[in-house]
Parts: sequence; structure tokens; C-alpha cells
Amino acid sequence: MRIRTILLLVLAGAFGALSVYAATLAQREYTAYRAGTTWGVAEFQAFSGGALAPSHSANQNWLDGCLRVVTSTKGRLLYGENRTRLLASCNYIVAAITKATPNNAYAWYFQAYLALQVGADSEFNAALLKSYEFGPTEQWIAELRVPLAERELPR
Repeated sequence: MRIRTILLLVLAGAFGALSVYAATLAQREYTAYRAGTTWGVAEFQAFSGGALAPSHSANQNWLDGCLRVVTSTKGRLLYGENRTRLLASCNYIVAAITKATPNNAYAWYFQAYLALQVGADSEFNAALLKSYEFGPTEQWIAELRVPLAERELPR
């Protein structure tokens, strides 16, 4: 009887811990989905970091949202501290993704784009090369990389 009670308490505790963990992951996935679809410049500027969701689709959502906002008319017209905050927020996201999944060619492409925005030529070249190394046959990424590389050929 006593072992059953202990076992039941252990199982209840494990269930509770797993429930909290699942809720945390679901919240991270939902935040990534929102970032990819509805977040604007202000939301990315206000993003203060934190753990990202571990799934590939969540990473794609983060990258899509950041790229959409940074390349938007409003994002391009920002200057000074506002532009710096936006680029820093997106750089944090890209760095976290490339650290977690270093073979993500799309993340390396966006890292190259961000390096170009701040004038870091060597980082631009290294990130663009990594994007090619990890996605040499991904046509959709090549279609993003080629215009970027051609525009910055002198660098």
C-alpha cells in the first residue's frame, strides 16, 4: 500500500512537470507562429530575447518574420537607435537558430543579410559561404542568395 502511494505521487509529479514543459513549448511555438505571420517592427524591436521553440517550423517562422520586417518599407526607413534595435533583435534570433541548428542554410543567408546591413564584410562573406555549404541544392535559398551576392560582388 505504501509503495503504491509513493509510486502514485511520483507519477503525478512527473505528469505535472511534463504538463508544464509541454505548455512552455506550446507557448514558444505559438510565439514563433505569431512572429512569422503578424508581428511588425514594434514587436520585433520589443522582443528581448529568451528561448526559442526547438522545432524547424518555428525557426522558419522566426526567420520569415524577421526578414519580412527588416526588408519592409517601414523597416528600411528606420534609422538610428530604432534600426539598431530591430537589427539586434533579429541578429539574436538568427544567432540562436544557427547555434541550435548550424546546418540551416536559410538562417545563414539571413545572417549574411544582417551582416551586410551593419557593414561587416567578413561576416557577410562567411555567412553566405555557410549558406551555400549547407544548402547547395536548395533552389529557393539560391534564388535569395544570388541577388544578394551579385549586388555585393565587390565585397
